[in-house]
Amino acid sequence: MIRTWRYFSLPVGLCVLLVGCGGGDGNFGVVRGVVTLDGEPVPNAEVVFVPKEGGRFSKAKTNDAGEYVLIYSASKAGAIVGIHEVRVTTGVETPSGKIVNETIPAKYNAEGFVEKEVQPGNNVIDVQLTSG
Repeated sequence: MIRTWRYFSLPVGLCVLLVGCGGGDGNFGVVRGVVTLDGEPVPNAEVVFVPKEGGRFSKAKTNDAGEYVLIYSASKAGAIVGIHEVRVTTGVETPSGKIVNETIPAKYNAEGFVEKEVQPGNNVIDVQLTSG
């Protein structure tokens, strides 16, 4: 009886642990896209997706063509499925705490965000910003 319980409890315990950690791929989407400002690609911008329902954020850096691929962790690309607050910035914080070199309007970072939805699987989410 004890031996049977031991062999039964190990697989059940592992299943509970894996489900509890949210490790299922159905909760994730791979996200890539292009960031533009007034129709022009935005190079060297930081793109951050913050899930509205809570959870870890994902982020990326755009290349010279404004293209990005979100990173969730060192070993996982993508973002949690659901609605996200998306913030974009090119600003750099100085040691005194001042933001310099910001080319993106504050309504997309310091004062606001864009909402985008991540679906399971592969997502192409372009972030089209305007200066007006």
